[in-house]
Amino acid sequence: MLSVHKRIDELPVSPFLLKITLLSSMGIFMDGYVLSIYSIAILYMRDYFHLVSGTPFYVYYIAFMGSSLFIGMFFGSIILGNLSDKYGRKKIYEYDLIITMVFLIMSGISTNILEFIIFEILAGVGIGADYPISSSIQAEFSPKNKRGKFLVFNIFSWTIGGVVLLLVAIPVILYIPAAINWRILYLTGAIIPFFVILSRRNLPESPFWLTGKGKDSEALKSSNYLGKSAGMEVDELPVVESGNSKIRDLFSKKYLYYTIFVSVAWFSYDVSSYGV
Repeated sequence: MLSVHKRIDELPVSPFLLKITLLSSMGIFMDGYVLSIYSIAILYMRDYFHLVSGTPFYVYYIAFMGSSLFIGMFFGSIILGNLSDKYGRKKIYEYDLIITMVFLIMSGISTNILEFIIFEILAGVGIGADYPISSSIQAEFSPKNKRGKFLVFNIFSWTIGGVVLLLVAIPVILYIPAAINWRILYLTGAIIPFFVILSRRNLPESPFWLTGKGKDSEALKSSNYLGKSAGMEVDELPVVESGNSKIRDLFSKKYLYYTIFVSVAWFSYDVSSYGV
């Protein structure tokens, strides 16, 4: 018999682990799809919002409309990411997907620039939350020796989402009037979180999070659910100190090197993905 943490680390690839990978990757797929919409939609939104190149504030409108989603992501990743540590992955990822879905619909039916910016910021809150939560789901259900491979696929699904958006955009642009085709693109983006919500409803809470909160009986139940598909059981739980971790701990001597390394890696990735 194995403890929860050790059992997950020694878990072979199983149908349930593949399901976890698919469902967590669907969130990142959604992010890639949605974050790619504006680069196409703006070509047609300019006429609707009467934005003419060379006129006062044209560049600022275009830039702020394109940045609004990322502004929301900044706050969503901090606020809802921390709430997922406090209240659990399962509870928060349902809310973040609902937020994303609702405000993508609102972005698609916005009637002026201010409305669009506000709705995009709010949609970004949901998307920003899904980044750390989807990655946490993948990491906490993956065995240690395979965790890197699964997380790479998790991140790669962002690119798949962007490619799928391009494939969807081709018939939308060709066959739907320019006055509304950008709206259709945003509305298609709202379809994805709806299906992700339905697909994730039966996922158990992370045993790592449950043991960290001292919820041993629930952790045992979640762990057994995970182990069934791999033919493993658990009859004991590790002692996990719950503690009160704070953001400043990331900059302590113990974690500073890892914080810098991960931050530089993600900064470089985001510059090449979004800024270039």
